[in-house]
Amino acid sequence: MSILKNNIFFVVIFIVYISLHFFYGEFLPPIWPDEVLFFSAAKNLIHTKILKTDVLEGVIYGMDQATLWIPPLHLIVLSFIFFLFGESLFVGRTLSLFFGVLVLSVFYKLLFAITKNKKLSLFFMFLLSIEYSLIRSGNIIRMEILNLLLILTSLYFLEKKQKIFTGIFLGLSGLTHPISIFLIFIVFFYFRKLKDILIIGSIAFVVMTPWFVYIYHHLDIFQFQFLAQLNRKSIHYNYNSIFYLIKVLGGQFLSKMNFVLVYAILVFAIGLGILYTKKNFKYFFVFLIVLLTVFFSGEMWYVVYIFPFLFLFFVNMILQQPKLNKLIMIVSLVFILWIQFNVFIKIIKNKKTYQKEYQELVNFLNFYTKDCKIIFLQMIPDPYFDLDKKKQYKEFAPYGLFANQLFLDFEQKRLETYKQIDCFVISNIEKKEPVLENYLQNQSFQKISFPKFSLISSGIVYKKLIQL
Repeated sequence: MSILKNNIFFVVIFIVYISLHFFYGEFLPPIWPDEVLFFSAAKNLIHTKILKTDVLEGVIYGMDQATLWIPPLHLIVLSFIFFLFGESLFVGRTLSLFFGVLVLSVFYKLLFAITKNKKLSLFFMFLLSIEYSLIRSGNIIRMEILNLLLILTSLYFLEKKQKIFTGIFLGLSGLTHPISIFLIFIVFFYFRKLKDILIIGSIAFVVMTPWFVYIYHHLDIFQFQFLAQLNRKSIHYNYNSIFYLIKVLGGQFLSKMNFVLVYAILVFAIGLGILYTKKNFKYFFVFLIVLLTVFFSGEMWYVVYIFPFLFLFFVNMILQQPKLNKLIMIVSLVFILWIQFNVFIKIIKNKKTYQKEYQELVNFLNFYTKDCKIIFLQMIPDPYFDLDKKKQYKEFAPYGLFANQLFLDFEQKRLETYKQIDCFVISNIEKKEPVLENYLQNQSFQKISFPKFSLISSGIVYKKLIQL
């Protein structure tokens, strides 16, 4: 009976998480340009056996030869799934949902390995299943949800003191996203002997060796794509202002109230750590390492890493200070439910209007670009998946990339690429990189404004005039 009861709890949690995934739909998040880039690379791996991103060909150097702006594991897995089930936004997002379910499963096993308490582990597993950033990351074609799965699995084997598996999943995580570097610092909280650390590091290195070989064969492209990608935030954003970083971390939770709630629960956690952490400070410092890494990254998608480590710290605090049990559980529940409630209300109010406006936008673009063979897209939501599949599309790269000297040397090639494009679809809130800005200003185009929408930003279709 006890086993059946526990299984029912698991089923309920998974149903809640999956239901929220489909409730968010394509509204949260809207179709993101990154999804087109990952889709393009994974599709090309199937059809050409080359990991290239053709929607950025001619815009970023080397995209017609190799994809090195991110580590490859997520793209390889995505390509395999596309091969099995077909190439679509739905299949890609469903894969992320599957990874999200695995994240919840591994998170429970990790909690139980620490607490040996099923009820406590299930409680925090449930909280994670309704946490906004996890649901959002499980509803987009990006690598964070897979990387979180690998990080938590590596942490699970750290708890079990299994060096080989820790090294394997540490390496796999490194093959998924460079933010995983914070795992290196976490390893030192579990193993103090140099021999153990070298074993884990060596295994991780071996796992990552195929990527190192791939980099070696495309070293110039790696320097251009990956290093510029890492460097873009320091160029594009004002890191002298702490307010920018505060805004990035909290501002994505959709409302001022949620902004306050997110920082309130983080302040609550840090206060608990300072006041009550005594002998066993490991989980508090691990949480701080992840929080600071995410905070200073200045990237909205990385917030998904914070809450699992926050809950791990809360669980450990409950074990250390049983008198705080009710306080921590009630505060955690109220905060997470309150944030989700605010998100829920926003979806209820806006989702139908958004769907209607998005379909109007797609119809508008299909009509006004029907005689364009090559179309450049720079907007959110990205209509790529719903436009005419027979046409060729180019995507924009993040604005900050083009301030890098490496990209300045590629300006003429970008200009040649832009000259081949028949239509440019650009929203008014997206910054245009300098070469594109100058080209659009100095050439003659028919300019067609988007219809007026309440939720989708305004924009313009720049249609090249036919030269007689």
